[in-house]
Amino acid sequence: MKLVLESKNNINTTTLPNIVDGNYWVTYNNNNLLNVESSEDKWVLKSNNEVKISNSLSLDNLSNINYLDSVILEENKYYYIINIMTKETFTLYSVPGYINYDNFIIDYNQNNNIIIGGESNNDIIIKSDLIKTKELSIEYDKKANQVILTNLNDKESKLFVNNRLCNKCVLNGGDIIFFKGVFVYYFGALLLVSNYNNVSFNSLRLNKRIIKDNEYRDYSNILDKDVKVFDQKQ
Repeated sequence: MKLVLESKNNINTTTLPNIVDGNYWVTYNNNNLLNVESSEDKWVLKSNNEVKISNSLSLDNLSNINYLDSVILEENKYYYIINIMTKETFTLYSVPGYINYDNFIIDYNQNNNIIIGGESNNDIIIKSDLIKTKELSIEYDKKANQVILTNLNDKESKLFVNNRLCNKCVLNGGDIIFFKGVFVYYFGALLLVSNYNNVSFNSLRLNKRIIKDNEYRDYSNILDKDVKVFDQKQ
């Protein structure tokens, strides 16, 4: 499992091991923020004296916020966090730690301008509690010969490219896009929407790449021949 901590201007990622065992820190600016510990084969996030798990990010009245002592982390969920000392707020996303290449690989033609979001008429549709509207656009600027990524919901949503806050930027091959708990990998000729089961797309505009398994072949009856690789007489 990966824990992606979204702060005001950037994101930090903590990768938990596949085997649920031990204690780990979610960090921010090289400082320990919250502890994650294993309990009965589950990862548990725990509040402390300064940093609290919350049901809200509102700072209007800290005394009325419902703080949680701990939560069991689940994949593709999000949690609000407040540092009551510094008044900093965070959103922590828990996402799968692996990239499932069977999930969603889109052949991308840069002449196609596409919309990513939660609406049924979007080109890539992601079903999530947080994603309700148009979120991102990827457009090809013919004059500049550049692919432009734009945050279409910047009043409610943060967009990060390579861990840095971005509302509008030029995409380059290998860029990693993150918004609302979703990773999109841009490789020029294709897009990879990773680790999300609730993804669909407009088949009239985009094509899903089919990953074929290697054909099984039985090599058990093939004998290796002894090949002389060195001859002292030569």
